[in-house]
Amino acid sequence: MECPKCEATLSTVHAKSIIVRARRDDWRGIAYVCPSCRSILSVQIDPLATQNDLVAKIVKSLGGK
Repeated sequence: MECPKCEATLSTVHAKSIIVRARRDDWRGIAYVCPSCRSILSVQIDPLATQNDLVAKIVKSLGGK
């Protein structure tokens, strides 16, 4: 795979934590960044953070800590 901006061959990318705003909701997100030119390759809601947040809310609603 190549970076669409600098055309460097990508074997790894950097992941940066971001906040994704959708209307009135804020979600923890992740941006994938080219390690050579630092261009953003993709952005998405962080699935692991979303899963962890959901589990924490369920445990709290069940009376856990």
